[in-house]
Amino acid sequence: MDETKWTPSRRIRFSAGWGTLLTNDFRNCNPHGSADFNPLSLVCKLNDADGRPAVKLSDNFKKALGPRNEVERYQRVFGLAGVAEAPVLT
Repeated sequence: MDETKWTPSRRIRFSAGWGTLLTNDFRNCNPHGSADFNPLSLVCKLNDADGRPAVKLSDNFKKALGPRNEVERYQRVFGLAGVAEAPVLT
């Protein structure tokens, strides 16, 4: 833990990864040397917790997830500094 990244006003700093390499880490395992075992890009996102809807905020308005009213509530709480409207490429 890098204490220089903490500020007195912050109470929670949380980050977790659960996706591609957790579910498939067979890179370079094919005995014939091809990329057939390379993982797919997989992203898992929390939907709700204990019956309450989860919200994912982003630096792009279009990538925020969750019920619209909850997303707007969290945006009011955390502010919109650094958030932009950008196209999402699929």
